Amino acid sequence: MKKEDITVLSYVHPIIFFDGVCHLCDASIQKLLKWDKKEIFRFATIQFGTERQLFETSLDSVILLYKGQIFLKSTAVIQILILLGGKYHFLAKVLKLFPESIMDFGYSIIAKYRYRWFGKYNECVIPDESHKVRFLLIN
Repeated sequence: MKKEDITVLSYVHPIIFFDGVCHLCDASIQKLLKWDKKEIFRFATIQFGTERQLFETSLDSVILLYKGQIFLKSTAVIQILILLGGKYHFLAKVLKLFPESIMDFGYSIIAKYRYRWFGKYNECVIPDESHKVRFLLIN
């Protein structure tokens, strides 16, 4: 899959890039798979994005690619919650009350110590069969 194809796909399905070897990140994606009842999101590991040279930014953050636009850190989290809708949209509104700089600072602390606090896999986890179609995999 080429960079252009991934960007085009982001207009149909928002794409969440996450650290595929991080236990916390994997657990968060597992929650999102349950919460995303309409199956709007697609997922890829940051390792996939690095392989494809998709980003010119720090890879120490969740990255949301939506309609060709890149969202990072707390902005990505808030946008994901908005796209989920319902009670998650309400939670996004509450989070927007806090300054982005403070939320990004907190996000950066967790990102910095995530392996130490939550652990790390030796390699990216393969999604189960029921969710495989929602993941962008390296061909």
